Amino acid sequence: MNSIDKIILHVGVHKTATTSVQSTLYNDSNQWLLKKKGILYPRETWIHDHNEPIISRFYNFMSPELYEGNIIKGFSREASINFFDLKERDLRAEIETSDAKTLVISAECISILSEENFKELFSFIHSLASNKPTIEIVAFVRNRISYEASGIQNRIRDGVVFEQVVNNKLKNKDFYQEMIVKFLNITYLENVSLNVYKFEDAIQHPWGPVGFFLQEVLGFESDEVPQFNIIKANQGFSRKAIEIIDYMNKRSPYFIEGKANVDRMFRDTECLAIIQGEKYDLPIDVKRAFSEISKSDNQWLFENVGVDYRDIQNDATDGNEIEYQENMIESIYLASKGLSPVLRSILIEYLEMEVQVKTEEETCLRITELVEKIRAEDAHRTVQYNAENQLLKTLMIDRTVERSEFYRLMALFHEDLGDINSALNMIEEALRFRPHDYYVYSKYKEYQDIVSKDAEIVKGDLDNRNDRSIKRFLKKFLWK
Repeated sequence: MNSIDKIILHVGVHKTATTSVQSTLYNDSNQWLLKKKGILYPRETWIHDHNEPIISRFYNFMSPELYEGNIIKGFSREASINFFDLKERDLRAEIETSDAKTLVISAECISILSEENFKELFSFIHSLASNKPTIEIVAFVRNRISYEASGIQNRIRDGVVFEQVVNNKLKNKDFYQEMIVKFLNITYLENVSLNVYKFEDAIQHPWGPVGFFLQEVLGFESDEVPQFNIIKANQGFSRKAIEIIDYMNKRSPYFIEGKANVDRMFRDTECLAIIQGEKYDLPIDVKRAFSEISKSDNQWLFENVGVDYRDIQNDATDGNEIEYQENMIESIYLASKGLSPVLRSILIEYLEMEVQVKTEEETCLRITELVEKIRAEDAHRTVQYNAENQLLKTLMIDRTVERSEFYRLMALFHEDLGDINSALNMIEEALRFRPHDYYVYSKYKEYQDIVSKDAEIVKGDLDNRNDRSIKRFLKKFLWK
């Protein structure tokens, strides 16, 4: 038996600060505030967001192996179900050992489930409480143009080429209607409600969209919100970074004939997040197209959930950025260190093409010098990359595991052993692949501070540290 009598199901949608909300709720320093309020945000066995176990099982309930994330991992139907079963067992165990009365599940992927698959998920969510709970479905929406500007760059980072993602999205005139109607259709059930908020209202909160969520959704008072360590996550990429990633996706697609490309890994271009330049935005013609097709959808939103985007203006402008200034050149060089040999060669190819089309002699010289600098380190980086592959293979760790995550876990392994210098070395490698990751960077700063003070972390005797470290690896990588 557990004490849960209310479940808040945060369904997104995507690009409405969901990652920031999830990261804040997951953060160690915020746990006591949640517990004091009687709120459980699962974190002992689930990562900061709850997308992976949910989407991998419920995106296609009858055939979960067809979900692209499971394809990348090489999961069969049985492996996909086993993965979720393990996560479900851990989740239920965490709930049973908690005295919280409110359970928060947050996964923006829920918004893209079909109505049939959402009903399967809803039954699962309902079963998490021992008694009949009140279930509040919480959704945030955003005006279609700014949503697509953010969402399209995200899909490009996922490996989809620009033209393909735009063409697919322009086919969807009933965008919000298709996402939200399944939630409306279940509110006839007793103790089930749906609350839809505007992202534009949330960002006006003194503490941003996370502060809005804490106050309006979770019920914290305005003077309690500042006590939280509010985390801003998943910041946007520059126009130049997305342009390079899109070129890489065209030259080396994520999927070839329905199978994962062995030369690509999930989010293997995240190191390009540090590339400086003008913020990514959609071209004028694409903005106008989305503005036109969203009119009927905006009317539906207003009539059914009271959100009004009917008079949103399209402030369409094309950027006029001066490219390849010193800061952009240096950031591209630093980003290249985290690329695989295949993607690094494509980056060099892209830059050489840029030399051919640029007319300014000084700009061409800077790009040429950049190419030579990247090439000079290519052999060393390739040896390092192959050594990492061999290490993953030796440890029987799936090649689809992000290298940043592997190095982060290695850093925690050394931290548990009290070897902070080695932990710092490992976390620096993790930063090479995900330089904008909050958790990686915060650990980097923590280790730096400890090393600079010549301090030591002591966490029990060596046997206990070894045991904890090994368990951490087994849970993350060797669950099969």
